[in-house]
This record gives sequence, structure tokens and C-alpha cells, in this order.
Amino acid sequence: MTIGTEWEIDGADLPALVLPDTDGLVLAGPPAAPTGEACVEVDFLPVAPDVLLRAAVDAASWPHVGSVTVHPRRHPPALTRLAFLLGRQLRIERSAAGWNSPVVTLGATLRPESAGGQGLRLVAHHARLHDGGGWSRHTLWEVMGLRQYVTWLDRRPASRSVVRPDHT
Repeated sequence: MTIGTEWEIDGADLPALVLPDTDGLVLAGPPAAPTGEACVEVDFLPVAPDVLLRAAVDAASWPHVGSVTVHPRRHPPALTRLAFLLGRQLRIERSAAGWNSPVVTLGATLRPESAGGQGLRLVAHHARLHDGGGWSRHTLWEVMGLRQYVTWLDRRPASRSVVRPDHT
């Protein structure tokens, strides 16, 4: 597990995704422009729970897919909406920086070995969600194959580097 960033999100910014009561993936197209997006096409693909993570990483390689959000039906839909928003923002930022790689996100912890994710890397992104009455903290996950993970490590800004102990 690697730690990403902390995000502050207003609850009013969560997308109004309609999510079925089944396990699956929320697929969204790439960003319309590096500066943002007004509208994005979204589709839902039902997937068996034991292969959710592997299916998500595979779907991210399909043409015209910009982000994939894993939706385990047993987790609250609000966490999927939060992960979707984070994935879209990560994709926009990375596209603006010249890295056109799809983003896979997950709103709650899944054991990789129970969801087809052997060999995948999970990066934690922390979010504070403001719901009008106060703030709540959430840990969201970005899911990457090894090649994408190594590229992500190489492209991270220096301010987000992992601190390693000095062995002198």
C-alpha cells in the first residue's frame, strides 16, 4: 500500500450516479479537455464480485475509457460516488500533465485476493468530505497494475514522495 494525497470535497459536488444493487464497474469516458469537463458519458458493467479488481484494471485499457470505479454492492453507494469523483479528478490532472492513463478507483477496502486483484497495487488517497454539518474522513483506493504503478511512482511530484528512513 502506498499513500497518495488528501483531498477536500464538498458533498454537493458528488455526482448523482444511479447505482444498481449489483457488483460492477462504473465506466466513464476520458476528459473532454485538460481544464475540466462539462459532461461525461457513464456506463455500468455488472461484474462478479470475485473478479472486480482485475476486471476494473482490464476495462481501463479499453478504448474510450478514461476512468473506472469499482462498485461493490455491499458498500454504500456514496463511497462509490466519492471514488468516482476522485478518479475523474485524478484523470483530469494527469491528462493536463501529459499522462494519458486511465484511473481505477475504489471507495472502500477490498481484499485484493478475494476480488481478483492478485499482483495489483493499491494506493490510498485520503479525503475529507464536507456534508454541510461537518467533515468526515474517508480512505479511497486507486488500483494499478505493476507497470502503471512504477510510472506513477516516477511521475509523482516531489512534495508527495514517500519518506524513507535515513540509514546513515
